[in-house]
Amino acid sequence: MDQQTIIYPAKIVRTMDPSRPVATAIAVRDGLIRAVGSVEELRAYPNTVIDERYAQQVMVPGFVEAHAHAGSGGM
Repeated sequence: MDQQTIIYPAKIVRTMDPSRPVATAIAVRDGLIRAVGSVEELRAYPNTVIDERYAQQVMVPGFVEAHAHAGSGGM
């Protein structure tokens, strides 16, 4: 069976990509973000379903601070 591509529409998606700083949807398959764009653009992926749970939200990339010195702040 083909894996579904879930499209999550949002009020706005901040991409942090200067060539396309905003979008209106994210496509996810196998737990990974596959693309950002409009719902219409992302419908080109096979076997898509729409999940509206974030339709009224603003999405931003997750930020991981991988170089913290948590212990040194308390000294």
